[in-house]
Amino acid sequence: MINETNLRKKFPSKNPRASISAKKKAIEHEYNRKRAELGFGPPLMKRGFPYYMIIILGMLLIGGLVGSAIFKRGGIDFAGKKREKAVESLQNLAIALGRYRYHAGVYPSTEEGLGQLSKTRLNVPGWIGPYINEIKPDPWGNDYVYVNNGDRKHPTLYSKGPDGALATPDDINVDGSFFEQPFKDPSWAENWVPWHLRGYIWVENEREGQMVDRRMAEALGKPLSIEGAAGICDDWLFSTADGKIENAEVRLPLDWRAYAGRNFSEDDEAVFTRSFFVNEAAADYCIMLRIAAVSGTVSAELNGVALEVRDVGREGYEADMTKVVKHDDDNELKLKVKASDRAASSAGVIGNVWVEFSNPSERVVTGSLKVIGRKASEDFSVITVERLLECFDGTNTVVKTDVHNLTNRHPRLWTIEKPAFLKSNLMGRYMVRTIEPSTSRSVELNGRETRINGVMTDSFLGILGEAFSERQARMKFDALKEVGVNAVFFSDPKTNKAFFDLCDEVGLMAFDAEDLERLKLDRSRFVPVGGIPDEETLAYLKSLYMPDTKTLYAGPCWTFDEGANVRIECVTDADSVEFFVNGTSVGEAEKVSGFRFAKDIVYESGELKAIAKKNGVYYNERVLKTAYRPAAFRFMALPWIMKENESAVIDVALSDDYGQIVPNESREVEFVIEDGPGEFVACGNSAREAGKIDSADRRKAVCRIHNGKASVAVRRGEGSRVPLRIKAKAPGLRSAIAILPYQFR
Repeated sequence: MINETNLRKKFPSKNPRASISAKKKAIEHEYNRKRAELGFGPPLMKRGFPYYMIIILGMLLIGGLVGSAIFKRGGIDFAGKKREKAVESLQNLAIALGRYRYHAGVYPSTEEGLGQLSKTRLNVPGWIGPYINEIKPDPWGNDYVYVNNGDRKHPTLYSKGPDGALATPDDINVDGSFFEQPFKDPSWAENWVPWHLRGYIWVENEREGQMVDRRMAEALGKPLSIEGAAGICDDWLFSTADGKIENAEVRLPLDWRAYAGRNFSEDDEAVFTRSFFVNEAAADYCIMLRIAAVSGTVSAELNGVALEVRDVGREGYEADMTKVVKHDDDNELKLKVKASDRAASSAGVIGNVWVEFSNPSERVVTGSLKVIGRKASEDFSVITVERLLECFDGTNTVVKTDVHNLTNRHPRLWTIEKPAFLKSNLMGRYMVRTIEPSTSRSVELNGRETRINGVMTDSFLGILGEAFSERQARMKFDALKEVGVNAVFFSDPKTNKAFFDLCDEVGLMAFDAEDLERLKLDRSRFVPVGGIPDEETLAYLKSLYMPDTKTLYAGPCWTFDEGANVRIECVTDADSVEFFVNGTSVGEAEKVSGFRFAKDIVYESGELKAIAKKNGVYYNERVLKTAYRPAAFRFMALPWIMKENESAVIDVALSDDYGQIVPNESREVEFVIEDGPGEFVACGNSAREAGKIDSADRRKAVCRIHNGKASVAVRRGEGSRVPLRIKAKAPGLRSAIAILPYQFR
């Protein structure tokens, strides 16, 4: 039994109320101390600073010995973490290489190495990089090994492993499937299709969907549906018959007779040559060459064999290549074009070119499709589709008529204000509308009488000549519609069908000679408008088709030689026009015809004001001021946004400090593409003088200013969505900058 009195005497406590357990611990501590003194165990040490320092020093000593042994052995990969990291890095590099090949069509060369993946700017067709932020060494501090094995094989890619030596058992390789991952799942590319794959995927329209699906099928080895079409407008070689130009690289459409394209040739005959590849999967299909439009006469050869080129009306030209084409091999195509005569202002392949694949058992005869609107109202519509089918049963070919009636309840009608479209497997995109005869000045559009506000125009697009450009043609039609035009008459029977399709999109009724005859329309009701309409022409059309809009045009400028007798013309829907020079009236203008007025005025620098009156009441006014010395450039009409491979014309003007165009200066302006994928295709001025384009990369052009203006045509390239940045500059003048964003679909 414990005697607490004795314990208190022997082990006095600072706390008289300490518990029995505390006292027992004190006894145990005393016991252990005495036991250590007698040699029964290690001496006790208080766990203070000396105690912990001894522990730490001991651990450092042991760790140093172990680390030395590890270093001599080349390191130890605890739990395989370094190996796992190397495998992950190799997989990421393989995916990045696959994406590079997806866009550029090839892997980086061995000399270029993996560094190509991380570069922020690269002059490689199709490139949209960078594909990886930084190329780091492997976990052991060594560079990854990369070797390009050609376009049809995966590259060699591996880590040298812990020993850092080539071709040893500890090397770490990558699974080849990671190179193909970007092709199997294209979501990372937002369905964008690179240029080099478009030649193998036989679809041109709706390429955001169909082309991706077919390219994926080919990459995965799945059955490939060949039916469709593939554009072959790039990579052509242009040569003139006289031998002055040989194998110049061009892209179609091209009008080599256009005045701004005279850097090609004035010769009246030329040859366009191109190679293209046809997959073995297309062996059982009809393969047709299609040309949208040609200025002149055209003949074709494939692999040295002459093809029969057939005129298919508004659809352009067609040639059957089925029996001549080589499969799983390159085919050489030649197009020979001869100008209609030496005086013709246009010559060349002025429309798109493509290869079309169709099922031989039931093929629609080109140019036979007819769409007839039987009835069109907001409640109900009936459309008849007629076409000829060429059917082959293995022995005989039979042509039969195929007729379908399409009915729609509550359809979206095509109108001038809202040009709506529908889609059908039978004929693709189509419109629901009817256009029936009414009078010589009007038609019944969807059952409602519509007055024709028309122009008769051609396919000439400024310095591009007759080479079709969707952007430039759209700018032309948009400008016409803004001044009240609702109908366009193309007098040339071989006008590119693309112009008709574009009019449908913009909201203009498009007619040819047969249409005018069927609708019994008076041809004289269509105002002639050649090429790109200028400001005066647009003012005249606005006065004619949009009365009471207070239109007044006077010009084009008020900068001449002092004392010169100058004839100033006006266009207005007013009754009279009075001119004032520096505030003093110089009399009223004479009415020349229709909405046109003119007056001869003695030039005096300063200000010219034209005041129009209607019914004796003030109507509108326009002021022209004398331009001072040239100070800057400024861009005029811009295409704003552009699609890949699209061309457009940009006008630049020479102006003074107040923005007035300086018309009497003649000097050179240099155009430069500072950023974005693109090239200049033509440049010129209103005097029909062609400029010069740098032949190295076609990103610089020089042209002489005439009447204060000059023009340059730019084509947007592929492989980047970076906006085009174009500068116009000359010594001693402020530059002008134009930024043209990429058009997302």
